[in-house]
Amino acid sequence: MSKRIRLAMHIKKRGCRGPVKFSNEAEYGVYAKNGKCAAEVLIEKARAAGLEVVPEVNKDRMVELNISKARSLKELNERLAEDEKALFRIAKDEGIEIRREALLEGAEKDRIIYYRSVAFSRSFAEGLKRVASFQIVVGFADSESALKFYNHLRIAQPLLTEMLSASPEMPNEEWYRRACAYMNINYSANHSRLILPSQSSRLEIIYPYMARYLPPSLVQGPFLYSPEHYYEELREVSETVKLFLEDKLMDTVWEEYKAHQKWEILHPHQVYWLVRPRPDHADEDCAMSVEVRIADMLPSLQRLQKANELIVGLAYYFSFLHEGPAIKDKKLLIKSAKEGLEYMQG
Repeated sequence: MSKRIRLAMHIKKRGCRGPVKFSNEAEYGVYAKNGKCAAEVLIEKARAAGLEVVPEVNKDRMVELNISKARSLKELNERLAEDEKALFRIAKDEGIEIRREALLEGAEKDRIIYYRSVAFSRSFAEGLKRVASFQIVVGFADSESALKFYNHLRIAQPLLTEMLSASPEMPNEEWYRRACAYMNINYSANHSRLILPSQSSRLEIIYPYMARYLPPSLVQGPFLYSPEHYYEELREVSETVKLFLEDKLMDTVWEEYKAHQKWEILHPHQVYWLVRPRPDHADEDCAMSVEVRIADMLPSLQRLQKANELIVGLAYYFSFLHEGPAIKDKKLLIKSAKEGLEYMQG
């Protein structure tokens, strides 16, 4: 009996578990040559063409392309390539330059869309309008596999940050220099570059600076034992945020926050954990998703697709780790990650 058949029998016996859906959220910098608001124009035209494009915190110069609920990594990467190509074509037709970039230069005067959690801190909002990221969302048939994946990745996050870093140099950016000073990192004015290892991500410099007024529990997720434990932690974080608001411990944008001040508990997407569970993604065949927030928007389609391969491959590996001899073949796991569950069950 082949390893593939044994694995298919094993999955059938234990029921449908592990990864079943995959999504992307890719953020792009956009620049209009005619003085119009590039983001608003591009979003309108892209939606009319059937693309799932939404606004970002930077109202003027950033858009987010969503690829939702692919059934395999192959489908995810193909749809990402197809939709990104269409988005770039629309941008060209409208005289808009679109860039894959981790940091936006010259964003001082760009307008901010103040969602509830963005209004918690002006410093955090000012950071969000300057940074572009890449999200990989893995939907799991069972919450046990989802939380196993989450717990492994929260430990591996620093390694993933270094592997997937793509931060540019930021010459003449005073905001970036202030972030370096806050982190006590030497910045060479003569060379307009950080004296850091070449592969350091902006996450290590900018994220602590922009989040300096937020409660630590809002930006760093804990180890989680169960869905019930997750909701306990979410409520605990929510109560901490309320205390910070009451005691004015954050640089809150009060004129914007007043429109959002009636709430009981934060939504799962309103905690800024770099890896975060998303029970709100549950549907008929997905119990919970895990959102992996890649620190830097990567500079090429190929690197975006390779990041997908890495994260989806890890999702399969951690889901089926310790599950018996039928699934210990690493080559088979790599193949299944690329082809999806239909390969293992086909």
